[in-house]
Amino acid sequence: TKYTTVSGVIIVSGPGVSDEAVLAARRSLEYQLSARPKFHQILQDNNVRVSLFSPNGNTSELPEFKDTAEEGGLAMMSVGATMAANAGWQCFEGNRDEHGDPVIHEMAHTLNHIVFESINELYFYENIYKLAEEALESGDWEEGAQSIAEGGSLNHMIGEFFAMNTENFIISNRSDDKYGTRENIKKYNPAMYELYARYYPTEPWSYCNDDVKN
Repeated sequence: TKYTTVSGVIIVSGPGVSDEAVLAARRSLEYQLSARPKFHQILQDNNVRVSLFSPNGNTSELPEFKDTAEEGGLAMMSVGATMAANAGWQCFEGNRDEHGDPVIHEMAHTLNHIVFESINELYFYENIYKLAEEALESGDWEEGAQSIAEGGSLNHMIGEFFAMNTENFIISNRSDDKYGTRENIKKYNPAMYELYARYYPTEPWSYCNDDVKN
């Protein structure tokens, strides 16, 4: 029942999602995708779509994901119909949430699956593997090491490394974490900063404005 577009991406939701949540997703993607306008046509040509589901629900609300029950969201694959994200896990008026954003996170995966695969972005694949493996070996990425120890695949966790640090790079509000802000990434891992700056904007941006209240 709700629809908007930005940077080649369609954003839709049902009536259980507020207008503010839809506009928050639009604002985030407008910024996230602003550094590479040439990607916009690729996203549009592949009918990339974000489907927001209600804050207290999960992906099974959506007909494309009726057999799943992810609370945060899912990325769009090259043969998929949509990407999904929890509308309530964003920051907007009446819903101050600074802990992360599934729209930004799942769009990182979607860029990987749709854009990078279609243009054979070897630079990304060669460098993200190296960066993730170095972070695992150094202990900087403890969450990934734990997931792999519990049986998760390295390939899956490398994708998560890119998506999780996309949130850090764009939102930049965890100054106590080595990779928690764009400035920290630049300071502690210049190679990682170079890769993310290749795809994402570096201009100042406030994810959760000071005037946004609960």
